[in-house]
Amino acid sequence: MRIKGQGRVTKYICKKIANRKQKKFEKFFFSNNFTLKKYSKCDCNFDIISFSSKKDISQQFFSILSFIHNVGIPKSWTIYSDGTHQEADKNIFKRHFDFVKIINWDKIISIHPQYNFAFDGYIKKYGLGKKAYILMNQKRSKPYLFVDSDILFYPKFFDYIDILNKGDRDYFMIDNDWCCLSKDYMDNNKRDMFQVNSGLLFIRPDFDWKPALEYLSSRQDKNENFDEQTSVHVTFFTNRIGLPFDPRLFKVEMSDHFKFSYAHTSQELAARHFVGPLRHKMWQKGWK
Repeated sequence: MRIKGQGRVTKYICKKIANRKQKKFEKFFFSNNFTLKKYSKCDCNFDIISFSSKKDISQQFFSILSFIHNVGIPKSWTIYSDGTHQEADKNIFKRHFDFVKIINWDKIISIHPQYNFAFDGYIKKYGLGKKAYILMNQKRSKPYLFVDSDILFYPKFFDYIDILNKGDRDYFMIDNDWCCLSKDYMDNNKRDMFQVNSGLLFIRPDFDWKPALEYLSSRQDKNENFDEQTSVHVTFFTNRIGLPFDPRLFKVEMSDHFKFSYAHTSQELAARHFVGPLRHKMWQKGWK
């Protein structure tokens, strides 16, 4: 039998534990004494990119480490900064990861200049406008894996490398529920079979972003925070060519939000997106 308020108390304790372990992580890994163990190279025929800010340094570092530990060292990982990273922050990554480079988001040259107006107001109002701009203006000769900084990788992602290397499909993560989309979109559209979570995407060079660009164009002066994820959702459902990552292995899990335990063991998963309300679960078990 659960006691009234038990979940809130449990979450409070879990967050305290998580904060303590995150600080230990930062103290250990951000020191000059840390040396990355020798890991095998990941035979990835795709680029990896992320978008993050100065406040996301710890989780971004943890995300990269989880990939190295469970998959291998990637050929490259580009972090697009929202502009808040200082040189000292960039040096934390340079010191330990020679495959990582950090670029300010506004250094990307638009490949859809006729739609630049669609981003202007959104970027000024919400940080996710910058993420949308980054996603839709990648001029690459090979596919890219977009990874939010609060994604951790687990052993079963290794099995997906061969699938992604084939490069014959675009992939997206399925969200936990019909939520985290623009209110206007949900009010005016029926619930789809599932919702796209834009935290983990595999995008091929010929991916057609036009539906997203047109959606964002229609949102001028009406922007909401989740327009970015909504635009990605609209695009995948319009193009009808993308596939979801296996939802048994790729999780946006909320069922363990107010629990000490975890809904799944690390060995059962390929990746998990630790979205805002349960970010503490990313750190609760520590990193070892």
